[in-house]
Amino acid sequence: MFYISSSGHTATTWLSTALSSHPNIECWHSTKSVPPSFPPISKIRRTAKNGKFLEISVSRENDLSEEEFVKHLFMYEQSMNGKYQRNNHYENVKKIGACHGFHGTRLLKYINQYNGTFLAIARNPIKKISSLCLDVFFNKSPLNNLVYRFDIEEFYLEYGDKINSKFNMINNLVKENEKIIKEKKIKKKIITQTLKNLNLYYPLKKIYEFKKKFNNSKYIVVKKKKKVKKMIKKFGADFIAEKIILNFIASCQRTLDADDQIYKKIGFEDFICMEKMIVSPSYFNNKIFKKILKKDAEKHYLSTVFEVKPMNRHVSKILSATEIYNSWPKSFKNYFSEIYENSKAKKMYAMMNYKIEKII
Repeated sequence: MFYISSSGHTATTWLSTALSSHPNIECWHSTKSVPPSFPPISKIRRTAKNGKFLEISVSRENDLSEEEFVKHLFMYEQSMNGKYQRNNHYENVKKIGACHGFHGTRLLKYINQYNGTFLAIARNPIKKISSLCLDVFFNKSPLNNLVYRFDIEEFYLEYGDKINSKFNMINNLVKENEKIIKEKKIKKKIITQTLKNLNLYYPLKKIYEFKKKFNNSKYIVVKKKKKVKKMIKKFGADFIAEKIILNFIASCQRTLDADDQIYKKIGFEDFICMEKMIVSPSYFNNKIFKKILKKDAEKHYLSTVFEVKPMNRHVSKILSATEIYNSWPKSFKNYFSEIYENSKAKKMYAMMNYKIEKII
């Protein structure tokens, strides 16, 4: 059993497809249920044509908690292997795992309990943040997230001063909100423990989970391609600048906080460099395949793996980390530099030869 932690999407789609193409591995992608409740990507995604929207409808009604997910993952693997072993088909014994479902170290404790393999993927943080920032979310209702894509570098160039003038105000609001959320979590822990002591927690938890599944069984993501001028006309530069700032702060935290958290727990050895993973068969074998199956991959398998084309690419122009950083407004550069300097993960980034210090 294995789990590969990553908050990215394009590389993990490629990885899960590549691993699952081996007869002894089954790797699920972006799921929190066992077996996965997600239909294949081809079934839930209709490619946008002529700038029309892209609609995704996905059921989340079978989601499990972290502990239950790993427990069921282990049980599923045991049942699969028991079937093969009873029929003496030992060559068909499978390793069952997943990636890009639970981020950070949320599954680490439970994977270790079952002697599973826990790995994590890292990417150049500047490039990853840029990728996460490309989609700007405009929430219209709890069940609908509108995602607009436009040339964000063009917006930086034309409205960088507006972003810089608003950044501190938005960042302070984010900090205040984080403080409120933290206080709510502390209160929730106290209430939860009190209910457990009164033997009321689990019945109430089941009622809550039922309501949550009933009310949030589906969500829809709509993507529209828009030119910057049309976006300004529709929403106004101030509103878009605020959304971009919020998105950038969240993307920085999502990237650096997660890498910092995982690095402190597992060190460098079980981290996978995304840039090397997708181009080097020997790196893929040593850092991923060998750790999952405890043996080297067959040459013919590795050759087919690297015939798999990248999936879900949403970047129209490939920029270097330096070009991306230089396109950011001054406030973005300052914010990134500050949290980067305070991150333990910068040691890992140096070992992966990202050379962030030379860029900033």
